[in-house]
Amino acid sequence: MTEALPGVWFCELCGEVIFSLGPPSRCPSCGAWPQLLVEPLEGPPRILARGQSWPQQVIDGGERAIVQEIDTSELYSRVAVAAQHPLLRSCFRCLQRVEGRHAALLCAIFKVKRPSPALRPDLSSYSDAGLLALVREREDDTIGLYRSQLLLCQGTQLETVYRALMDIEADHNALAERLKGLVG
Repeated sequence: MTEALPGVWFCELCGEVIFSLGPPSRCPSCGAWPQLLVEPLEGPPRILARGQSWPQQVIDGGERAIVQEIDTSELYSRVAVAAQHPLLRSCFRCLQRVEGRHAALLCAIFKVKRPSPALRPDLSSYSDAGLLALVREREDDTIGLYRSQLLLCQGTQLETVYRALMDIEADHNALAERLKGLVG
């Protein structure tokens, strides 16, 4: 059996530096898969799609994605408060941070200031099952938004970013599906 060695990894999606015994399975900050986690070599590690200029149509899509992520982060914040089950509250708070990290990533890529959330739903009347359905619908909308942007940025690092974010959002849906078992 080989012993895990302490090391440093870098997330090419969000820029997180990860200290871990052995290769990490996910970025703890943004949820990126291992293929986007690299051991930094000599010189500064790259962060995908930063420092590039984009056509206006791509920028417009990026700004929609930023608003989507910020509003999704706000939704998770409110869902965490409205949830009855303590595990749901904890999961939703964690997902709020991840979605906020996605928004920060996109703001850096498109060089825009982070806007305030526009989505401020009152969720006090929702059951836990209703909250899970609401977040699944929101994640599906986000995946659809990223999918619609793929053709505009095909062959660029932004395509890799959007595909990674789509995978992460799909994971959020899978988590919501598993959590459904808690609430019936």
